[in-house]
Amino acid sequence: MMALLEAHETLLTRLAHADGVLRPVEAHTIGAILKRLSEVHPSTHRKMTKTSARDSLSSETVGAIAELSARPLCERERIVQLLWVVALCDGELHPREEALVYQFADALGVSRATVARQQPDI
Repeated sequence: MMALLEAHETLLTRLAHADGVLRPVEAHTIGAILKRLSEVHPSTHRKMTKTSARDSLSSETVGAIAELSARPLCERERIVQLLWVVALCDGELHPREEALVYQFADALGVSRATVARQQPDI
């Protein structure tokens, strides 16, 4: 079974690559999120790996979703909030990023209404 921190990292990293480019601000934001999460959920942190935006439902992503889906709803909603943070940290929302946030939220069992309410205005 995938570790909780690794599951977060997998989804956040896949999202950051959704537009085809991992920008330094995205890598920094993911690193800061993972650092904070590791304080709450101690775990081994691994280096971010390059992923393909087209590979959003790879076995690693499916494993991450399975791990995170077992968490309480409030935690799954928090994960979606973190996805929005990463999607918007570079100052723009790419259509593939938005679609992936919704795809991950659907897989995590977070309602579309909740996801839409969480989406910041840009």
